[in-house]
Amino acid sequence: MPWPIPSNRTTGRPGRAAGPEPKKTAGVQAFAAALPRARLYLAGVPNATKVDSEVYVSLIGEITRGADVATSAKTAAGAINTLTGCKS
Repeated sequence: MPWPIPSNRTTGRPGRAAGPEPKKTAGVQAFAAALPRARLYLAGVPNATKVDSEVYVSLIGEITRGADVATSAKTAAGAINTLTGCKS
């Protein structure tokens, strides 16, 4: 018998996250409420705000506009390394 056997069944529970139950969870509500104001926090990193505003914001924008994720992430990693002084 070959594995996996093809089927039309989906795995997991599709649509569950979009249903009303997760929205009732206190943790989900708190996270969702804070999300519009959320900011990156890198303790002890002098350029942490630049990492957030110049790198992560740009990275998310590129990806949502259809850029290649791996290429964009590699470029962002280089920018983060430059801002933070990391060598790799």
